[in-house]
Amino acid sequence: MDTPQERFAEPVRGHAYRPVTRVLTVVIALVTLGYGASVGIRRGELSGPLLFMLVSAGLIMAVATWYIVMGQTTIDARGVHQDWIMAKTYGWGEIRSARLVRLPLSTRLMLNTGRPPFKVVQAGTAELEAAFREIAAVYRTRT
Repeated sequence: MDTPQERFAEPVRGHAYRPVTRVLTVVIALVTLGYGASVGIRRGELSGPLLFMLVSAGLIMAVATWYIVMGQTTIDARGVHQDWIMAKTYGWGEIRSARLVRLPLSTRLMLNTGRPPFKVVQAGTAELEAAFREIAAVYRTRT
């Protein structure tokens, strides 16, 4: 069996989340932000702390939504990478074990790097899911 560095010399890249997850995220964010705006409008003048809280929560939700919708996962000769607010990068040398976890809206690769907590990256495409299966198989044979 090829090493991950050899197998992924040609990178595999795709969306980190499935289309249904991305659409659901946008819908939930828009409904929540719309509701927050309607509460603000109905109440009229908002006190400083409440206005700050609503604007802060809206910005945080918008940033998280952006990364869920636009985030990419890449598997290449150097390791596993995922775009996120704080980019996730795990080199092949630091990965001790890998396990595939399938959930209804997401397929994830759970990585043990020897430093808690476990690291998790998502696959939103069939190509990434296949690559995750290969990675989990490689690390299963190593243990």
